[in-house]
Order: sequence, then structure tokens, then C-alpha cells
Amino acid sequence: MDVDERATTDARWTLLLEWDEELLLGGVILSERSTFLVQDADRAFCAGADLAALFAAQAAMESHLRYEYGDAGGGFVRSLTEAL
Repeated sequence: MDVDERATTDARWTLLLEWDEELLLGGVILSERSTFLVQDADRAFCAGADLAALFAAQAAMESHLRYEYGDAGGGFVRSLTEAL
């Protein structure tokens, strides 16, 4: 990893922490699976893997909604494959 990549990674971590401070007001209880997926999305974002970060964030949101409301709809991936 060269200096430019490290600077970009550090800048992304700083940005992510700023967003956390600004947007995460109050408390949320997440399942361990959802927490793991959020951390995975954070790492992907900071590594510059933007598409992977989007998919991991979407998976974390879906996991949280399933944890809260049950698995009634089949999820994003099922909807996507049925649309194709």
C-alpha cells in the first residue's frame, strides 16, 4: 500500500466517523449478524471498494429489517432475480 492509498483510506475512515457522529443520534439495537455486515460495509468503503460497500450496506439493512419484522417478503435478492 503506497502513501496515496493510505491517505485515501484514512480520509475515508475520518469521513465515516464524521457521518456516524452526525447521523447516528439516539440508539439502535442490531443483531450480531447485522452488526457484522455493517462493519463489513465500513471496511469495504474505507478500502475503496464502493460497489462492495453498497452491497454490504444493503445486506445489513435487509438483515436488520428481517430481524425486526420477520422474513415475510423474501428480500432484495429474490425480488431482483424474479425481475430478471
